[in-house]
Amino acid sequence: MTCFAGGDKDRPHARKLIKLAGDLSIVDRQLELLADKRYPGAQKAADYFDDLRDEAGL
Repeated sequence: MTCFAGGDKDRPHARKLIKLAGDLSIVDRQLELLADKRYPGAQKAADYFDDLRDEAGL
């Protein structure tokens, strides 16, 4: 949900969730699946998630 919101104000919360997460591949697969189905906002959410992972060095 945080990735779909995708605003600057959501970044601290999203970073915290990434640090707490055990397996980010689950999120990555789900966002990819939604983007492949052309779910509204899914590609933007996937890009946001990728940016957050890059920032976290993951």
